[in-house]
Amino acid sequence: GSPENTDAGIGAVYVFERDSSGWHETQILLPDVQIQQDMFFGWSVDVNAAGDVIVVGGKMDFTCGAGGCPAWVFTRDVTATPPAQWQLAQKLTPHYTTAYDHFGAAVGIDKNDDTIVIGAFQAGVMKGGTTYANAGAAFVFARDAPQSWSSNWTQLGCPTDCDKGLLVAVEDVSLSEFRFGQSLDIDNGVIAVNALVNHAVSAGTGVTTTVYVFTRNDTTDVSSAWSLAAKISKPPDVGNTAWNPYFANDVLVDGDTIVTTSTQTGVRAAFVFARLVSGDPQAAWVQTAKLQHGYANDANLPGDATGFDNSFGTSAAVSGDTIVVGARIAQTTGFGKGAVFVYTKDDLSDPLSSWSMQHQFSATGADALVNLDADETLGLIDPISYFGYNVAIDGEQIMVGAPGNLGIA
Repeated sequence: GSPENTDAGIGAVYVFERDSSGWHETQILLPDVQIQQDMFFGWSVDVNAAGDVIVVGGKMDFTCGAGGCPAWVFTRDVTATPPAQWQLAQKLTPHYTTAYDHFGAAVGIDKNDDTIVIGAFQAGVMKGGTTYANAGAAFVFARDAPQSWSSNWTQLGCPTDCDKGLLVAVEDVSLSEFRFGQSLDIDNGVIAVNALVNHAVSAGTGVTTTVYVFTRNDTTDVSSAWSLAAKISKPPDVGNTAWNPYFANDVLVDGDTIVTTSTQTGVRAAFVFARLVSGDPQAAWVQTAKLQHGYANDANLPGDATGFDNSFGTSAAVSGDTIVVGARIAQTTGFGKGAVFVYTKDDLSDPLSSWSMQHQFSATGADALVNLDADETLGLIDPISYFGYNVAIDGEQIMVGAPGNLGIA
């Protein structure tokens, strides 16, 4: 995604595909209409396992009027040839909206059945007759015919019982300023959603930044409702600040593993949680690791020791037994160069295994198989590249974003 690819902030998504000769840009996805400036189309992007569905969200800091701000679903017609291969299949909107709710700031699609979940972290939420400002919500959309490229998505329960497809923070306190849904992920019938609780508002409630884990009531039915299965609270070494998004700045789920990132000074880390019983929707989740940098030169990393913020935990990705963590302004050869760290499980047979760092990449480009840019003409890594701003992993392939001034992945 390139949410700020124009001065107006309309945004775009660039599609790269690989063939026998390498990676090539095949299409640019754009919103079908320009609602107004600062749509930031491409703020969030996810692709299904089959590679034939792309979900795109924006971070629109305005009200979109009747129907609310949408998220976009593109499907690939395998019978077509580029650039007409990807087509807008549907625009998704929630059953209710509130102004400036940021619907689409986070999106996810399940690799198994194409269920889509979309966050709106500043949505107002009604509970007990009271509407709580900036409580946040996540909306679940099921596909009419999973893995059928011509089928559509519908919010669960709509039009008669749309709350069936609505996820909110489950707490017996005021939900104001919870900002539930800033980051989320979905995989194999598990949805993990963060809540960036404002402690200045929730002081004395005992509620802290939390990850809420939801599972489908009927694992065989994509139209089944979802229920809260677990709450993962911040570890004790993550402090309480007035604004404390840091334990779960990013939330990732892959099978029986959940990863969260913390960018808080002194606690820059990625936390790994495992489900005690594989595939059991009601099984507890326990912390199995706290991943931190592994640089040989500790004078540069972490910045906590030197007063410099290296931003370890800026981004993260997980696939099977591998976790990738980005540090976008790590001082590898100068300010803003960035670095990426790769961790693997120590014991592949143990679901509660510890993890160890196996490799680190920097922004020199020397380790990259290929550098991707929107024009396929740039060959150098920007001196201030922010390498690690975003990361993704699929099998043995890792992709690293370096927006900098040149915009390379």
